[in-house]
Amino acid sequence: MTDSDFLTTTRTFYDAVAEDYATLFQDELVNRPLERAMLSVFAELVQESGAGRDGRVADLGCGPGRTTGRLASLGLNVFGLDLSESMLAIARRENPGLRFEQGSMLELDLADGALAGALSFYSSIHTPVDRLPALFAEFHRVLAPGSAAGPRTWPAC
Repeated sequence: MTDSDFLTTTRTFYDAVAEDYATLFQDELVNRPLERAMLSVFAELVQESGAGRDGRVADLGCGPGRTTGRLASLGLNVFGLDLSESMLAIARRENPGLRFEQGSMLELDLADGALAGALSFYSSIHTPVDRLPALFAEFHRVLAPGSAAGPRTWPAC
């Protein structure tokens, strides 16, 4: 499977199910105190690191933007990135004050060291295992020295 194939398949799937997905998982964090705590710790680590040119954080594979919104509520200068325009439409609708961009985690349109933090919350699971080293290399490239990273690959790996 080429990069183009798996990206197209993932984008097409999430474009088709975006509204249903957003409805099904609308209260996802409400019933997950451990995950809320992990996001709080991530935000704290970013804030303490002082890394990044302007303290920007990327929520990579943001889907409907709920995690992006949560990180913003914790005081982070965060933006979301996703392949699916349909998911991004929901993210923009539900989080009108936040920035959301269409793109691939494998080719981030960011300068080297531009981010204070990067989070991949339930999104790197869509990357084929043989492409994970390239994905994590891309995360490393855009993170400032001393910054915080939060790739989350379980339970898929």
